[in-house]
Amino acid sequence: MTALYRRTELNGRARYIEDHRAPVAPEHLRTLLLGYVRYAMGRRSAAPSMACEMVRCYADQIHPADLWQIRQEVQDELDRHTEDPEFGLLGDDCDVTEWQRLVRWIEGRQK
Repeated sequence: MTALYRRTELNGRARYIEDHRAPVAPEHLRTLLLGYVRYAMGRRSAAPSMACEMVRCYADQIHPADLWQIRQEVQDELDRHTEDPEFGLLGDDCDVTEWQRLVRWIEGRQK
C-alpha cells in the first residue's frame, strides 16, 4: 500500500512523516470511493482490484447504506455483463471475478 506523508517542521527544516490516516473528510470519503468504483468498472488495468481493496479497507468509515449502494452499482453491471458478456464494461474475466467477490463480501458484512 502506498504511504501518505504529512509535512512537519523540525528545527526549521521540513520533514515528511508517514501518515496512515486518510486525509479526507468523512463526508467526502463516500463520494471518492463510489467515484473510483465507477471509474474502475470501465478499466482493464489494476484499477478494479485497487477499487475493491479500497472499498474493503474503508468500509468501516462510510455509512452501511453507502456501502450497499456501491454493492448495488457493481451488481447492476454484473447483471448487464451476464446478459451480454461482450458488453465489456467490467473488464477481463479476472476483473469480473474481483467484482463478484466484492459484492459477496459486502453482502456478508450486511447480514
